[in-house]
Amino acid sequence: MDSFHKPSTMSFDGNTSENWRRFKQQYDIYLTASGSEKKDDTVKIAILLNFAGEDAIEVFYTFQFPEGVEKKLDKVLEQFERYCNPRKNVVFERYQFWKITQKDSENRGPVRHTIEKQGEIMRILGSR
Repeated sequence: MDSFHKPSTMSFDGNTSENWRRFKQQYDIYLTASGSEKKDDTVKIAILLNFAGEDAIEVFYTFQFPEGVEKKLDKVLEQFERYCNPRKNVVFERYQFWKITQKDSENRGPVRHTIEKQGEIMRILGSR
């Protein structure tokens, strides 16, 4: 297991949604590369918590699972997904979209990227 790049510790500071997405991506790659994807869910959960760090372990122990479900990886990942991606406030996200402005010294590229990213959030919220 030591010959592969290990995922960075999960950060709960800043944009937890993006931090979780990146951590999960690295975790999935690690499981595949190390051959750990064939192991029991209990082992995969232990690997997840080990790489995620102390804060993630504290968060994990706040999750409520039905009897026997805490040993299922997909249920654990689902709980982390809910924790890191809380329900979005539609009104606030619209406000964020409409207040995007281009500064005089700013190129169009970064502003366009911001608008596209916020627009994607708006499309997702519109489909709910």
